[in-house]
Amino acid sequence: MDTKHTPSFQSYHQTLTQDPARSLLARSPSCEEDFHGNSLDIDSGLDDDQFDTPPEFPNIPRPIGQDLCQQCAGISVEMLVHPAGYVHATSPSMLWNCLSTCELCPRFIPRAFCNEWARIIASPGQAIGSITLHLIRNVDQRNPIQSNVEVRFKGKPLLLLGDLLVRVHDGKKLPIPQSSGVPSHMFIGDPAAVYGVPTAQNSFDTASPFSFQLVESWLSHCKSHHSCSQRLGFDDTTTGDPRRLIDVGLYPTSIKLVQFDKQAKLPSFVALSHCWGPRGLPLNCKTTVATIAERESHIPYLSLPKNFRDAIQITRRLDVRYLWIDSLCILQDSTADWNEEASKMGAIYARSILTIAAGCGGDAESGCFVQNYPPFRTYLSREITNTQQDGQSSTLLVTVRKRILASRSILRTPLTMRGWTLQEHIMAPRLLHYTDHGLFWECRQDCYSEQGKVNLMSLITLEGADPHCQTAPSTAKLLEIRSSQPDALWAGVYLWYSRILADYSKRHLTYRSDKLPAVSAIARAVHWQIQSQYLAGIFAQDISFGLSFQRLSSPCDNLPPRPAYPLVPSWTWAAHDFEARWPVPFRSSKAKPYITLVGSNIELEGSDPFGRVTRGLLQVSGLILPVMLSMSGGLKPRLFYRAPDGQKLLAEDPNLDYEVDSQSITLMRLCATEDSVIHPFSYWIDHYLLLTEIEEGSGSFTRIGLLETDHTARRGTLEGIPLERFHSEFKEETISLL
Repeated sequence: MDTKHTPSFQSYHQTLTQDPARSLLARSPSCEEDFHGNSLDIDSGLDDDQFDTPPEFPNIPRPIGQDLCQQCAGISVEMLVHPAGYVHATSPSMLWNCLSTCELCPRFIPRAFCNEWARIIASPGQAIGSITLHLIRNVDQRNPIQSNVEVRFKGKPLLLLGDLLVRVHDGKKLPIPQSSGVPSHMFIGDPAAVYGVPTAQNSFDTASPFSFQLVESWLSHCKSHHSCSQRLGFDDTTTGDPRRLIDVGLYPTSIKLVQFDKQAKLPSFVALSHCWGPRGLPLNCKTTVATIAERESHIPYLSLPKNFRDAIQITRRLDVRYLWIDSLCILQDSTADWNEEASKMGAIYARSILTIAAGCGGDAESGCFVQNYPPFRTYLSREITNTQQDGQSSTLLVTVRKRILASRSILRTPLTMRGWTLQEHIMAPRLLHYTDHGLFWECRQDCYSEQGKVNLMSLITLEGADPHCQTAPSTAKLLEIRSSQPDALWAGVYLWYSRILADYSKRHLTYRSDKLPAVSAIARAVHWQIQSQYLAGIFAQDISFGLSFQRLSSPCDNLPPRPAYPLVPSWTWAAHDFEARWPVPFRSSKAKPYITLVGSNIELEGSDPFGRVTRGLLQVSGLILPVMLSMSGGLKPRLFYRAPDGQKLLAEDPNLDYEVDSQSITLMRLCATEDSVIHPFSYWIDHYLLLTEIEEGSGSFTRIGLLETDHTARRGTLEGIPLERFHSEFKEETISLL
């Protein structure tokens, strides 16, 4: 229902400033002066039910129905843009009456503010003040659908309503979700457009001209105002540009694969980050030795899956001629070509001008584009029609919306659970996410949605995040901080294990053999940063910490079976399919090592030191102790050791990597990390490798798990055994880990 109200601007201000409710407020009880004209930061997204009825204004019912108060019904764009603003309330009682009878007011003015206002004017020397509304005009083309209304108290900003949208519709029905209120429509040429109120869109379609205009504005602003196009320090050491690109042409018949000479200057290109799907890609989506000649002549557009076709359309609309897609640009049945091009993966995404992240589904046919999606969830949507001073009628669509967290939309897509996409998204300077919730933009400095600028926690720094690292691409900036100082080296090691690999290990891969290649670009960057030898996923720098990973889940009755044919050595996280975690030291203090790396021998499948390995051996020197692992039926695994005064229980439920039988095993003291999670003071947690000897007396061992204990919490004992006596039982030896 449209509400019409046509007051004179001057008379309206005069009427509101003569409110008899001042006498009521003068009798309000005095209270602490917690707010006296200062800005009050209140989240406008809070629901009314989170506030109790203020004692100064009891027994006033909450609004029922869809009516607007007189003040909201009188909102017009002329008053919102006036320097004095639109006077909404001149006393707490007036405001409370509005909040109790209006459907719109409680959505942008918290009820609790009535009490705050009453307390302010109850204090000596405080003016009564008023609440005014002001239009904040949108001048940022990266956010073309939003204009804000700022609520001011005594002329000072009280709230900036990012979730109040004032828009002019272009003449067609606006699809509003059923839960958000009454559908509405307005007309082209509304005078509100003169004041910068943006035009509402008929439909929300990520393939629409409006969406592409938005993407172009994001890209243009990033190119001209950010340094995202600059190569990072570690990119100078990468192995080169992609050998092949897809020429998207202008027409479906002009698509083909183009091969470039290594010496040639590579043209600008867009890259695609996508899901292959649980069953992989069909043959028509891959380039092989047998089909490359045909691909270089012509690629049938309609033979491609929807993800590829949509990526071609996006590339064309951005006026870019070339596109890189892994399955089409790498020979999938050539080991030599695959190894060579996979080693360039970081450089490919880093040197693209933009990476399209197809996050709408878990396979190649999901596509990038979605239609008729709600760009925001709404509490309600109302039309307010008023006549301006020149006699023209103006209708504003006032939409109070719920926030959609960008992190929820981006992080919860099938794409972000794919192993390869972690390095694709970190290395890319810019990411354009196509999701079921619409478009999201990430670069190394900003994150935007169709609603405007958002704060997006980085994909790999969800806890303890660097405030300057809010997007996946900005994580790459942390990797180019190079220093030989111990603290800087430790920071690089900690980032690799406890942030990057902790995220990567829970992702899925179509082929287990991709475990190391799929993160090789980041490994190469960390190697450049800390200048340490890379050993099948583990760095020689602080190697004791690198070996201290354990299976995240705790129930031992769900242990995975032992790998029949491990592709990498047992001592690295890459040998296992579980989600791994590393210790989280208190204040990131460096781990205390108890082992020394004596030597290593890593056999590679190809020439890339960060790629696939066929065998790996570590020679380490440290303290070891023979113990007994008991796997009695129905009981948790238990560790015993033979003390001078008899067999002692060492630990219950150690963290095993996979199913094993009861047997004699070897305990190796690995490292200790400082922690302060449980106790008010810091204490040290000891980490021990659980090893089994391949052949008795051989000195060669494989890993089967990790034991983690803390001795300060147990007052210097381990299951009642004094730690000093326990550690005296260990003997130093040099052993081989396989």
